[in-house]
Amino acid sequence: MTVSSTHLVLLPSYNTGSRLVEVVAEVVAEGYPVIVVIDGSTDGSDRAVVE
Repeated sequence: MTVSSTHLVLLPSYNTGSRLVEVVAEVVAEGYPVIVVIDGSTDGSDRAVVE
């Protein structure tokens, strides 16, 4: 699979929990780079994506 050099996925997230990691993995598997914007989440989902 070729990674897109012209498209990316901008993924807004607020308290998505463990589902966020799954969605990021699915998008990356499709060959797109991902930028996740976490705005004030209090459930720790930001830590799961950084690690």
